[in-house]
Amino acid sequence: MIDKIFSYLEAKYKRFDIRFKTRKSLTIELKKGKIEKLVETRSAGYSVRAVENGKIGYVFLAGEKPEPKDIKFKIKLPWIKTLDLKPTATIKDKVYITATKPLENISVDGKISFLRDLDRILVEAGIENREIYYSENIVDKHIRNSEGTEILMRMPYAYIRLAASYKYQDRIASIRRAWGIIGGWEQMDTDPLRELYEESAEKVKTSAQARVVKPGKYDVIVDGDLNHLLAHEALGHASEADLLRVKTILQGRRGKRIASPLINLVDHKKFEVNGVKGYGWIPYDDGGVSGGKTYIIREGCF
Repeated sequence: MIDKIFSYLEAKYKRFDIRFKTRKSLTIELKKGKIEKLVETRSAGYSVRAVENGKIGYVFLAGEKPEPKDIKFKIKLPWIKTLDLKPTATIKDKVYITATKPLENISVDGKISFLRDLDRILVEAGIENREIYYSENIVDKHIRNSEGTEILMRMPYAYIRLAASYKYQDRIASIRRAWGIIGGWEQMDTDPLRELYEESAEKVKTSAQARVVKPGKYDVIVDGDLNHLLAHEALGHASEADLLRVKTILQGRRGKRIASPLINLVDHKKFEVNGVKGYGWIPYDDGGVSGGKTYIIREGCF
Protein backbone atom coordinates (compact mmCIF):
# COMPACT_ATOMS: atom_id res chain seq x y z
CA MET A 1 0.00 0.00 0.00
CA ILE A 2 2.89 2.37 0.69
CA ASP A 3 3.83 2.10 -2.99
CA LYS A 4 0.42 3.40 -4.02
CA ILE A 5 0.74 6.42 -1.73
CA PHE A 6 4.30 6.96 -2.93
CA SER A 7 3.21 7.10 -6.56
CA TYR A 8 0.41 9.53 -5.70
CA LEU A 9 2.80 11.92 -3.90
CA GLU A 10 5.53 11.57 -6.51
CA ALA A 11 3.20 13.06 -9.12
CA LYS A 12 2.51 16.12 -6.96
CA TYR A 13 5.57 16.94 -4.83
CA LYS A 14 9.34 16.95 -5.23
CA ARG A 15 10.10 16.27 -1.55
CA PHE A 16 8.04 14.03 0.71
CA ASP A 17 8.25 11.09 3.06
CA ILE A 18 5.93 8.32 4.23
CA ARG A 19 6.03 6.25 7.39
CA PHE A 20 3.79 3.22 7.86
CA LYS A 21 3.66 1.84 11.38
CA THR A 22 1.90 -1.04 13.11
CA ARG A 23 1.99 -1.69 16.83
CA LYS A 24 0.85 -4.76 18.78
CA SER A 25 0.61 -3.93 22.48
CA LEU A 26 0.02 -5.81 25.72
CA THR A 27 -0.42 -4.22 29.15
CA ILE A 28 -0.68 -6.14 32.42
CA GLU A 29 -0.93 -4.52 35.83
CA LEU A 30 -0.88 -6.29 39.19
CA LYS A 31 -1.82 -4.54 42.43
CA LYS A 32 -1.21 -6.50 45.62
CA GLY A 33 -1.14 -9.64 43.51
CA LYS A 34 -4.45 -9.04 41.75
CA ILE A 35 -4.83 -8.28 38.05
CA GLU A 36 -6.05 -4.69 37.74
CA LYS A 37 -5.50 -4.30 34.01
CA LEU A 38 -5.10 -6.67 31.07
CA VAL A 39 -5.31 -5.02 27.66
CA GLU A 40 -4.24 -6.17 24.19
CA THR A 41 -4.41 -3.75 21.26
CA ARG A 42 -3.29 -3.41 17.67
CA SER A 43 -2.98 -0.15 15.74
CA ALA A 44 -1.81 0.87 12.29
CA GLY A 45 -1.45 4.10 10.37
CA TYR A 46 0.48 6.28 7.95
CA SER A 47 2.32 9.53 8.61
CA VAL A 48 2.82 11.54 5.44
CA ARG A 49 4.78 14.78 4.98
CA ALA A 50 5.40 16.92 1.91
CA VAL A 51 7.40 20.09 1.27
CA GLU A 52 6.21 22.87 -1.00
CA ASN A 53 8.13 26.15 -1.29
CA GLY A 54 9.96 25.41 1.96
CA LYS A 55 6.78 24.75 3.94
CA ILE A 56 5.95 21.36 5.43
CA GLY A 57 2.51 19.80 5.42
CA TYR A 58 1.62 16.78 7.54
CA VAL A 59 -1.23 14.25 7.40
CA PHE A 60 -1.92 11.19 9.52
CA LEU A 61 -4.03 8.39 8.04
CA ALA A 62 -5.38 5.67 10.35
CA GLY A 63 -5.64 2.07 9.23
CA GLU A 64 -3.72 -0.16 6.84
CA LYS A 65 -5.42 0.71 3.55
CA PRO A 66 -6.08 4.46 3.36
CA GLU A 67 -7.03 6.14 0.11
CA PRO A 68 -4.41 8.51 -1.40
CA LYS A 69 -7.23 10.97 -2.18
CA ASP A 70 -7.54 11.55 1.59
CA ILE A 71 -4.08 13.14 1.65
CA LYS A 72 -4.81 16.86 1.73
CA PHE A 73 -2.10 19.17 3.05
CA LYS A 74 -2.81 22.65 4.40
CA ILE A 75 0.61 24.02 3.52
CA LYS A 76 -0.54 27.55 2.68
CA LEU A 77 -1.78 28.44 6.16
CA PRO A 78 -0.21 31.76 7.26
CA TRP A 79 1.34 30.47 10.49
CA ILE A 80 3.36 27.72 8.77
CA LYS A 81 6.98 28.87 8.64
CA THR A 82 9.30 28.51 5.65
CA LEU A 83 12.22 26.22 6.44
CA ASP A 84 15.57 25.57 4.81
CA LEU A 85 15.81 21.78 5.07
CA LYS A 86 19.20 20.10 5.15
CA PRO A 87 19.66 17.21 2.66
CA THR A 88 20.02 13.77 4.24
CA ALA A 89 21.88 10.68 3.09
CA THR A 90 19.98 8.07 1.07
CA ILE A 91 19.64 4.86 3.09
CA LYS A 92 18.50 1.38 2.13
CA ASP A 93 18.29 -0.91 5.14
CA LYS A 94 16.36 -3.56 7.05
CA VAL A 95 16.58 -3.83 10.83
CA TYR A 96 14.83 -6.86 12.29
CA ILE A 97 15.59 -7.55 15.95
CA THR A 98 15.78 -11.31 16.44
CA ALA A 99 15.29 -13.24 19.68
CA THR A 100 15.75 -16.73 21.08
CA LYS A 101 12.29 -16.47 22.64
CA PRO A 102 10.19 -13.93 20.70
CA LEU A 103 7.77 -12.01 22.90
CA GLU A 104 4.80 -13.05 20.78
CA ASN A 105 5.62 -16.74 21.39
CA ILE A 106 5.09 -16.43 25.14
CA SER A 107 1.43 -16.77 26.14
CA VAL A 108 -0.35 -14.10 28.16
CA ASP A 109 -0.87 -16.69 30.90
CA GLY A 110 2.86 -17.36 30.88
CA LYS A 111 3.61 -13.66 31.31
CA ILE A 112 1.08 -13.32 34.14
CA SER A 113 2.65 -16.34 35.87
CA PHE A 114 6.06 -14.69 35.61
CA LEU A 115 4.72 -11.45 37.12
CA ARG A 116 3.17 -13.42 39.97
CA ASP A 117 6.58 -15.02 40.66
CA LEU A 118 8.08 -11.54 40.98
CA ASP A 119 5.20 -10.44 43.20
CA ARG A 120 5.81 -13.45 45.44
CA ILE A 121 9.35 -12.17 46.10
CA LEU A 122 7.85 -8.98 47.52
CA VAL A 123 5.22 -10.85 49.55
CA GLU A 124 7.84 -13.10 51.14
CA ALA A 125 9.83 -9.98 52.08
CA GLY A 126 6.78 -8.56 53.88
CA ILE A 127 5.92 -5.84 51.34
CA GLU A 128 2.16 -5.33 51.42
CA ASN A 129 1.69 -2.27 49.19
CA ARG A 130 3.06 -3.15 45.77
CA GLU A 131 2.32 -2.73 42.08
CA ILE A 132 3.88 -4.43 39.06
CA TYR A 133 3.27 -2.96 35.64
CA TYR A 134 4.24 -4.76 32.40
CA SER A 135 3.98 -3.35 28.89
CA GLU A 136 4.97 -4.87 25.58
CA ASN A 137 5.08 -3.30 22.13
CA ILE A 138 6.03 -5.02 18.88
CA VAL A 139 6.56 -2.23 16.37
CA ASP A 140 6.92 -2.54 12.60
CA LYS A 141 7.92 0.51 10.54
CA HIS A 142 8.30 1.11 6.84
CA ILE A 143 9.90 4.46 5.97
CA ARG A 144 10.24 5.71 2.42
CA ASN A 145 11.01 9.15 0.99
CA SER A 146 11.46 11.01 -2.28
CA GLU A 147 15.25 11.04 -1.89
CA GLY A 148 15.46 7.26 -2.29
CA THR A 149 15.56 6.16 1.34
CA GLU A 150 13.70 2.97 2.22
CA ILE A 151 13.96 1.43 5.68
CA LEU A 152 12.09 -1.49 7.22
CA MET A 153 12.30 -2.13 10.96
CA ARG A 154 10.85 -4.58 13.46
CA MET A 155 11.43 -3.60 17.09
CA PRO A 156 10.09 -5.70 20.01
CA TYR A 157 10.01 -3.80 23.32
CA ALA A 158 9.17 -5.03 26.82
CA TYR A 159 9.14 -2.97 30.00
CA ILE A 160 8.40 -3.84 33.61
CA ARG A 161 8.05 -1.43 36.52
CA LEU A 162 7.87 -2.00 40.26
CA ALA A 163 6.33 0.46 42.72
CA ALA A 164 6.22 -0.46 46.40
CA SER A 165 5.97 1.15 49.81
CA TYR A 166 6.68 -0.05 53.35
CA LYS A 167 5.58 1.36 56.70
CA TYR A 168 7.72 1.13 59.83
CA GLN A 169 6.14 2.67 62.91
CA ASP A 170 5.06 6.12 61.68
CA ARG A 171 7.44 6.24 58.70
CA ILE A 172 6.64 5.26 55.12
CA ALA A 173 9.26 4.69 52.44
CA SER A 174 8.61 4.02 48.76
CA ILE A 175 10.65 2.68 45.88
CA ARG A 176 10.32 2.47 42.09
CA ARG A 177 12.42 0.32 39.79
CA ALA A 178 12.16 -0.37 36.05
CA TRP A 179 13.62 -2.88 33.59
CA GLY A 180 13.31 -2.42 29.84
CA ILE A 181 14.55 -4.56 26.95
CA ILE A 182 14.64 -4.64 23.18
CA GLY A 183 14.57 -8.24 22.05
CA GLY A 184 13.05 -11.41 23.41
CA TRP A 185 11.66 -12.98 26.57
CA GLU A 186 15.09 -14.42 27.37
CA GLN A 187 16.11 -10.90 28.45
CA MET A 188 13.07 -10.51 30.70
CA ASP A 189 12.87 -13.87 32.48
CA THR A 190 16.29 -13.56 34.14
CA ASP A 191 17.93 -14.00 37.54
CA PRO A 192 19.24 -10.39 37.54
CA LEU A 193 15.63 -9.14 37.34
CA ARG A 194 14.61 -11.35 40.25
CA GLU A 195 17.62 -10.08 42.20
CA LEU A 196 16.47 -6.53 41.47
CA TYR A 197 13.14 -7.29 43.13
CA GLU A 198 14.86 -8.87 46.14
CA GLU A 199 17.17 -5.87 46.52
CA SER A 200 14.28 -3.43 46.11
CA ALA A 201 12.29 -5.16 48.86
CA GLU A 202 15.20 -4.95 51.28
CA LYS A 203 16.03 -1.38 50.32
CA VAL A 204 12.53 -0.02 50.89
CA LYS A 205 12.40 -1.71 54.31
CA THR A 206 15.80 -0.29 55.25
CA SER A 207 14.78 3.17 54.05
CA ALA A 208 11.69 3.17 56.25
CA GLN A 209 13.87 2.43 59.29
CA ALA A 210 16.63 4.92 58.43
CA ARG A 211 17.47 7.96 60.54
CA VAL A 212 15.73 11.19 59.59
CA VAL A 213 18.20 13.61 57.99
CA LYS A 214 18.18 17.13 59.38
CA PRO A 215 17.62 19.86 56.77
CA GLY A 216 20.83 21.48 55.54
CA LYS A 217 23.58 21.35 52.94
CA TYR A 218 25.58 18.15 52.61
CA ASP A 219 28.20 16.64 50.33
CA VAL A 220 26.66 13.52 48.80
CA ILE A 221 27.65 10.65 46.55
CA VAL A 222 24.86 10.10 44.01
CA ASP A 223 24.40 6.66 42.49
CA GLY A 224 24.25 6.08 38.75
CA ASP A 225 20.48 5.69 38.55
CA LEU A 226 19.83 9.02 40.26
CA ASN A 227 22.52 10.72 38.16
CA HIS A 228 20.74 9.52 35.02
CA LEU A 229 17.38 10.75 36.29
CA LEU A 230 18.71 14.21 37.20
CA ALA A 231 20.48 14.58 33.84
CA HIS A 232 17.37 13.45 31.95
CA GLU A 233 15.01 15.85 33.72
CA ALA A 234 17.33 18.85 34.03
CA LEU A 235 18.97 18.81 30.59
CA GLY A 236 17.52 15.99 28.50
CA HIS A 237 14.11 17.60 28.03
CA ALA A 238 15.58 21.11 27.85
CA SER A 239 17.78 20.11 24.90
CA GLU A 240 14.94 18.71 22.76
CA ALA A 241 14.96 20.54 19.43
CA ASP A 242 11.29 21.54 19.40
CA LEU A 243 11.54 22.95 22.93
CA LEU A 244 14.76 24.82 22.13
CA ARG A 245 12.88 26.66 19.39
CA VAL A 246 10.37 27.94 21.93
CA LYS A 247 11.90 28.44 25.38
CA THR A 248 14.13 26.38 27.69
CA ILE A 249 16.96 27.14 30.10
CA LEU A 250 19.39 26.19 27.31
CA GLN A 251 18.00 28.51 24.64
CA GLY A 252 20.74 30.76 23.24
CA ARG A 253 23.49 28.97 25.16
CA ARG A 254 24.84 26.80 22.35
CA GLY A 255 28.65 26.78 22.55
CA LYS A 256 28.68 28.34 26.02
CA ARG A 257 29.95 26.80 29.24
CA ILE A 258 27.16 25.54 31.48
CA ALA A 259 29.02 23.05 33.70
CA SER A 260 32.42 21.96 34.97
CA PRO A 261 34.98 20.97 32.27
CA LEU A 262 34.80 17.49 33.83
CA ILE A 263 31.20 17.04 32.71
CA ASN A 264 30.18 15.23 29.52
CA LEU A 265 26.56 14.33 28.77
CA VAL A 266 25.80 12.17 25.75
CA ASP A 267 22.61 11.21 23.91
CA HIS A 268 23.54 7.88 22.37
CA LYS A 269 20.79 6.43 20.19
CA LYS A 270 22.66 3.15 19.60
CA PHE A 271 23.90 2.52 23.13
CA GLU A 272 24.87 -1.09 23.82
CA VAL A 273 26.69 -2.98 26.59
CA ASN A 274 28.27 -6.29 25.64
CA GLY A 275 25.93 -6.54 22.65
CA VAL A 276 22.79 -5.88 24.75
CA LYS A 277 20.81 -2.96 23.35
CA GLY A 278 19.63 -0.20 25.65
CA TYR A 279 15.89 0.36 25.90
CA GLY A 280 16.29 3.61 23.96
CA TRP A 281 18.31 2.02 21.13
CA ILE A 282 17.12 3.60 17.85
CA PRO A 283 18.74 2.61 14.55
CA TYR A 284 16.75 5.24 12.60
CA ASP A 285 14.37 7.93 13.73
CA ASP A 286 10.91 8.39 12.24
CA GLY A 287 12.37 10.58 9.51
CA GLY A 288 14.76 7.83 8.39
CA VAL A 289 17.85 9.55 9.83
CA SER A 290 20.45 7.22 11.30
CA GLY A 291 20.79 7.26 15.08
CA GLY A 292 24.14 8.13 16.58
CA LYS A 293 26.07 9.75 19.40
CA THR A 294 25.33 13.40 20.18
CA TYR A 295 27.04 15.44 22.89
CA ILE A 296 24.61 17.59 24.88
CA ILE A 297 27.46 18.73 27.12
CA ARG A 298 31.07 18.34 26.03
CA GLU A 299 33.74 19.28 28.57
CA GLY A 300 31.22 21.55 30.24
CA CYS A 301 29.97 23.31 27.09
CA PHE A 302 26.52 22.96 25.56
